[in-house]
Amino acid sequence: MKSKPKTCICHHLIPESNSMSKQASFHGLFLKESGYEVVETPSKGITPFALNSLIGMIKNLQTSDILHVHACSWWGFLPALYGAVATKITDKRMILTYHGGLIEEFYRRCFFLFWFLDKDMLITVPSAFLK
Repeated sequence: MKSKPKTCICHHLIPESNSMSKQASFHGLFLKESGYEVVETPSKGITPFALNSLIGMIKNLQTSDILHVHACSWWGFLPALYGAVATKITDKRMILTYHGGLIEEFYRRCFFLFWFLDKDMLITVPSAFLK
């Protein structure tokens, strides 16, 4: 019997708090309805710099096929960097969904952060103005 594909989704886990987590929750629900097994990892945490998020990603990627991180600019980009580290450690692939505006200013000031991302990583954006 073929096992279900399993994905790990990283976001704030509070769908009411912002549209990013709401979209991530809808995505997780869609995957579940499509036959995927989904595990969610919080992108915010109780440890400094949300290191528990990195630990959760590494732990959940041990049994997942892929990591899907929802991130935005500034400190909200930290989960994307943690995801890049976690996928390197576990030899898994990552999808990054980038939310939010100010990408031009963020990239101009923090361009070096993008060096951590793999060239073959799939990066998606939910709105046309970011493309």
